[in-house]
Amino acid sequence: INDDTLQPGAMVPNHEHKNYDILGYIVEGELEHNDSEGNTIRARPNQVQHMWCGESIWHTEKCMSNTPARYLQIWITPQKNINTKPYYEIIDRNSDYSRLNVILNNNIEINSGNLKGKHTLETKGLSYMYIVSGNVNEFQEGDGLELDPGSFTADFDAHIILFNNC
Repeated sequence: INDDTLQPGAMVPNHEHKNYDILGYIVEGELEHNDSEGNTIRARPNQVQHMWCGESIWHTEKCMSNTPARYLQIWITPQKNINTKPYYEIIDRNSDYSRLNVILNNNIEINSGNLKGKHTLETKGLSYMYIVSGNVNEFQEGDGLELDPGSFTADFDAHIILFNNC
């Protein structure tokens, strides 16, 4: 997970990726995505960019807002569909904690959103939690926790992403 910030008008230079599921999880600001498949799409908070890189895709990202754009760039190694046709999509997400409706080329389930108060999260296989903002017990924004299978109970006042290995 790269926790990136682009200043207004700044652009990531055109570059290539192959055979990764890459998620651009928009936290603040607005990004414009351009790619070699002909897509020009803007993404905003509560949206996730999903780019299947497949055999090859070139792309840029540009901050289109008047304020910095913060986004998490999440790289997921595929287990299937290597060297297939690339594609790009925008996925709307709920700000409340829920499952992210994305189909990956890996056996990972992603849940994300805001949690407040004491909660128990069920973890499948080895899991990983990233704190986007706020606090989970003594952990804070930018911290990541590897969680064993079973359940994890904590006091939340945070926006989190939980990756479950299914």
